[in-house]
Amino acid sequence: MAYKILAVDDNSINLKLLRRALMNSSYEVLTADNGPEAIQIAQREKPDIILLDVLMPEMDGYEVCSHLKSDIRTRRIPIIFLSAKNDSVDKARGLALGAVDYLTKPFDPVEINARIRNHLENNDHLLFDSEDSGKPGHENWFGNLFGRYSRLLEEEITSPVLIRSEQKFVNTLGTIRYQAQRLNETQVYLMFFNGLENTPESFAVEMMVSHFIRGYLAACPGKDWDCQALAQMINVLMENFSPDEYRTAFTFQTALIDSARMDLCLFNLRQPHPMMIMNGARFEPTPEKIKLGSEFDRIVQGERIHLASGLILAFYLRGLETRLPAYFTNLCLSLLNETNNHLDESARRILNELDTTDEDQMVLFLQIP
Repeated sequence: MAYKILAVDDNSINLKLLRRALMNSSYEVLTADNGPEAIQIAQREKPDIILLDVLMPEMDGYEVCSHLKSDIRTRRIPIIFLSAKNDSVDKARGLALGAVDYLTKPFDPVEINARIRNHLENNDHLLFDSEDSGKPGHENWFGNLFGRYSRLLEEEITSPVLIRSEQKFVNTLGTIRYQAQRLNETQVYLMFFNGLENTPESFAVEMMVSHFIRGYLAACPGKDWDCQALAQMINVLMENFSPDEYRTAFTFQTALIDSARMDLCLFNLRQPHPMMIMNGARFEPTPEKIKLGSEFDRIVQGERIHLASGLILAFYLRGLETRLPAYFTNLCLSLLNETNNHLDESARRILNELDTTDEDQMVLFLQIP
């Protein structure tokens, strides 16, 4: 059965370009050249995704999106905004209204197909909120968006060939999220992102970064990634989501774990490296420095670390804390030894010991097989 895609644009040339870009036997492309018509088609046809132009006469894309998200029949249809406007405020507004992505014109056919495929696959697997989320008292877009994407941004890592985790355990009291993606048979990609503030602007940037990464990775299926390829992606990320441009601060740590090369490539923007534990003691290998080769080298630190079988990685993120606090490292060593390296039990007990009044802390244990 083909996916239904509704493309909405008041410019007939743009609609033809979209049709041409989406020539795929898995897609049935519907079109509308104005807002009211788009709403009628969406209600009648229930498309799987909507590509929505922002600048339209009479009823613009934001109004159409608002109307669709307020209607129980159409509120769960993913919407991707397409616009010639590339202003951060416009992007934040679109995502705040419930859109899943925002692409600027002129669009790249390869990119738009990768983004659409990614969102269609995500939508097939997302756990949506219950019907109660549409009742009065549940109109807070931040809460609804957080609930809708909680599974998307905190995926279970299910690659036993590459990495063993007794059970992922993550504390997301505030704005820290992580996403994990298996790239191929031997590589997993991790991103830890902290928007620092619980604001619509901060959360919108977080969503855009998440979708950018997924689109970027989806455009390279089966690729054998290395540290330099990861560095290239970080450069593109920093160029497109500079804190200076979006006027909202964030930190991140991104990692590429390779079981074939037994390598860990890390890039940090104001976050501590994971603590490494081997045979009940702290393990401190000598890292190899990696450069981005750009102006961002002054703020983003890159390292390549050789991994060993049985090595435990303990990730801890908290605000702008760039070093692991002594109490965390001591607690990890003590509890891991006490529980005989039972990762899930250790993580739960560590979180019980930490100050839960903090709004942005996270603990994650991983073990290399």
